Amino acid sequence: MQGQPFGGNQNGGFQPQSPGSQPMYPTQPPSKSPSSITIGQAHGAAGAGYFWVAPGGTAYIFDLDAQRFYIKSVDEFGRSYPLETYEYKKVIEEPPTIIDSSSFVSKEEFGTLQKNVTDMTQTLQVMMEKLDNMNNRKPQQRKEKRNEQSV
Repeated sequence: MQGQPFGGNQNGGFQPQSPGSQPMYPTQPPSKSPSSITIGQAHGAAGAGYFWVAPGGTAYIFDLDAQRFYIKSVDEFGRSYPLETYEYKKVIEEPPTIIDSSSFVSKEEFGTLQKNVTDMTQTLQVMMEKLDNMNNRKPQQRKEKRNEQSV
């Protein structure tokens, strides 16, 4: 059988070909198998890195030494993606805090405050109008008024 070309058969094995015949190659690409998910355990990232994952699959690997888990994925050709590391912790639900209503303002207190702010705003507007009127007077009139008051 020496010197005879070999071609692959459909079962993945090889069989000798007769001289002058065409080698048998698959005409269709291999069908993509569904991805598999595996759950496992390992000691540290090094152990997770050595964890075997089927081609096209993903493994969730829990660390036996720390509060971590790793996700290892492998493509269809068996090449590993970078190992992903996650930390986890227990979530403790805290009871809702009780709100002290004494720190809030009542409707009556708010109404009083609103009225006071409105009154102060009106007073400031009146004062601003008076200042504007004083600034619009001629300087001579102001001097005459001062002289009258000083006498």
